[in-house]
Amino acid sequence: MFTLDGDSSKLALSYRVQKDYPDKAAEAGGNASSCRKRNLFGAVVDFHIAHYEMLVTSAHLSTCFFSHISQRGHKMADDTSDNSEKPTSAAPAAGTEPPKKLPKGVVLGKDGKPCRSCTSFASWASQTKASLKNDPASRNMAEECPPDIETLGRGSWNLLHSIAAQYPENPTRTDQNNVRDFMRLFATLYPCWVCGEGFAKYQSRKPMPTQSRNAFGTWLCDAHNEVNRRLGKPEFDCSKWEERWRTGWKDGRCD
Repeated sequence: MFTLDGDSSKLALSYRVQKDYPDKAAEAGGNASSCRKRNLFGAVVDFHIAHYEMLVTSAHLSTCFFSHISQRGHKMADDTSDNSEKPTSAAPAAGTEPPKKLPKGVVLGKDGKPCRSCTSFASWASQTKASLKNDPASRNMAEECPPDIETLGRGSWNLLHSIAAQYPENPTRTDQNNVRDFMRLFATLYPCWVCGEGFAKYQSRKPMPTQSRNAFGTWLCDAHNEVNRRLGKPEFDCSKWEERWRTGWKDGRCD
């Protein structure tokens, strides 16, 4: 910033004295020529003083201006801070619905969506409207709908036990390889992925015997009973598996 040092201040004061009291300045021994020089020098000093006053005034105005801007900036920052401390909850977008809570018993598939083949019809129907669930006609339509886990399970066990019933008593190596491959693929391709993975683990834990029909059929009956125990269902007497799925009951009820 522009300032006046001590010597300049003294010269300015001397000029003021000469200007206000010219007679006193003449008495001090100055001639006309020296007075003109002093007057010229005084004008220069006067110009610098005026310029200094202008700079001071400008600096003062600038200080006031920037102080005002700074105060407004702080106020705006405070307002922003106040607003950030009080967030408003975003309203849900129009037309969107919160995720539905799945009814008890509904199993999700590997894609994260409800798996019809892994869920009973009763649990699956609980996702629909109450009018459809309570309608007797809708319950009768279950036979014409994609199979639920119970229908799929009954059909699958009937198929597997029937395969065991028709398995050769003295199978060839090719027969044994075929049935092993089939059971492995059956577990892999089973529509209920949870059930399929469980069956695959059972085969790994208890390798399937393929040397005879009875060995294969009994092993399969034991696997079925393990599922029954897990579901709280009664176990089947595996000594009668051929009567149930091959020859029919001895009392003739199947004749």
